[in-house]
Amino acid sequence: MSDYTQSIQHIQSLSTLDTALRWLELGVAAVPAQPKSKRVILHWRNFEQQLPSRKQLKHWFQNGVMNLALVCGTGGMFVLDFDDIADYLVFERQAG
Repeated sequence: MSDYTQSIQHIQSLSTLDTALRWLELGVAAVPAQPKSKRVILHWRNFEQQLPSRKQLKHWFQNGVMNLALVCGTGGMFVLDFDDIADYLVFERQAG
């Protein structure tokens, strides 16, 4: 099994709350989105300058229903969003 495959399996095994807390550790704001959607359910611009608290993340994500969105575009960060692992693998192969 490749390191990449092991990493993907580890990421997929994390709960939404654990994932949000990991993003917090990295200094990135995770905010709740509607289930199976990318539509954020709160005023996310508040989190461009201030990270959510651990308490907020637990409130939003502890039940495992909400989707997770990241507040991007500040500090030079950008995201490539792949909805399908096969699409990512094609990108990875072509990007080298």
